[in-house]
Amino acid sequence: MNLQDLETQCMLSSTLATSIHEGAKLLHAASYSLNSAWIGVQDIIQCKTFNPIYSTFVHSALCLDGVGGLTWLFSTSIFLVVFAMIMIMFRAALYPIKRPASPVMYPEDVPDTDNGATTETENASLMNKPVV
Repeated sequence: MNLQDLETQCMLSSTLATSIHEGAKLLHAASYSLNSAWIGVQDIIQCKTFNPIYSTFVHSALCLDGVGGLTWLFSTSIFLVVFAMIMIMFRAALYPIKRPASPVMYPEDVPDTDNGATTETENASLMNKPVV
């Protein structure tokens, strides 16, 4: 629409019609720029753009670095378990087994008549008492 048609159809002055026409051109240019930017953003976030990047990083992280990391984790865990078991075995073999001083805990050490028990039930109850 040209300025003459705008002035006659809307009954506007020449300066007002010119300012409206310039504002419409500015609005058209801004909306065109915004549309072009939005189309550019859509092109950037399409699957064909991100898929190679994602595939490269995920394949590198899971298939190469992940397997190497799990290998180190497994090997160090096995190493730790083997040497911990050796340490426990040597620690147990280093010191002799000590029995508590109380003869109540072991039936082979308890005399039959010295503890004052008269029946087998009383003898068993004495053997189950904790050592203090």
